[in-house]
Amino acid sequence: MPITRKKIGILGGGQLSQMLALQAHRLGVEPHILCPSENDPGAQVTRYWHKGDPNNKEALERIAKHVDVITFESEFIDPELVRTATEGTNIQIHPNLDTIGKIRDRQSQKKILSKKSIPSSNYMKVSDSKTLQMASKELGLPLVLKARLFGYDGYGTHILQNEKDFKKFEKGPLKENKAGFIAETFIPFKRELAFSIARNVSGNAIAFPLVETHQENSRCLWVKGPVEHKSIISMIERSKNLLDSEEYVGIMAFELFETQGGSLLVNELAPRVHNSAHHSQDSMNVCQFETHLRCILDWPLISPKTLAPGFAMHNLLGQSPELQKPIVIDDVHLHWYNKMESRPGRKMGHINLLDQTSDKALEELKSIVKDQH
Repeated sequence: MPITRKKIGILGGGQLSQMLALQAHRLGVEPHILCPSENDPGAQVTRYWHKGDPNNKEALERIAKHVDVITFESEFIDPELVRTATEGTNIQIHPNLDTIGKIRDRQSQKKILSKKSIPSSNYMKVSDSKTLQMASKELGLPLVLKARLFGYDGYGTHILQNEKDFKKFEKGPLKENKAGFIAETFIPFKRELAFSIARNVSGNAIAFPLVETHQENSRCLWVKGPVEHKSIISMIERSKNLLDSEEYVGIMAFELFETQGGSLLVNELAPRVHNSAHHSQDSMNVCQFETHLRCILDWPLISPKTLAPGFAMHNLLGQSPELQKPIVIDDVHLHWYNKMESRPGRKMGHINLLDQTSDKALEELKSIVKDQH
């Protein structure tokens, strides 16, 4: 008698898609991936590759014929296009398209945070030179400008400190970006932190531990944890309320600033699996990728527990000359994305390590990365 397996469709074929698909195989779930090339990291690990652009209606209609559930590698899809392409089907879509639409736009994302009393930096909408000057007077300098749509890893973010910066921004990005920007108060933070919350269809939720993250050139370089903060329990409870109110299904990452005064502010939300929780592949009894799949399939959730007192994750970034896949030994766990092209700063893989302290784990990973240069 043939075995019936759940079939999930993943829109996008990068490394997040790849790691979701690998977990799907382990769980006996059939991963279908929609992306342009069979050489994309996600397409490499499944026989169910569907060629096409996730922002193309015909491509979405094709994959929709083969799956029970659709999820996303990235929030930079067009939710209305997905809605149109799946209209009249019984396909479940998680996270829901309304919430994806709100979070992909940084202005409406800010409104969600405000509505649930989750602290974030002050902001104003900026669409032209007049509103830019108003934001400068209201929020002060330096002024942080973020593109409302399609910003990630520093792309679409500009920090304006003087008149020269303002003129350059007005002549370039402000004219070119039709979706506009939000301006934010610059936060001189003490450190950057992150955590993830997962919620399944039945409404059960779990949280992954708070970690410290470090960015270099606006890209995540390393993560260590677990870390503690006096306000994290309250922050997690408010964040769970946000997921409940949005009827959100899946995992969501919360990127935070710890201010010089010690308070927590949410910098950004990511409605998907996230770089800050890659450590969970080896540091926890359950990883973020399995947890996301459990959420969208409405399986029971497993409470995450750390397997050692400390852990760290270090990204392996493309460089010139080309980065070679490192040979790791002992207890270092390598996750290599097998991308076909290496560019300076591009995420090519990551390594995880557990130790008695997170600092010891991080120092060992740093020494491995240094040897690659």
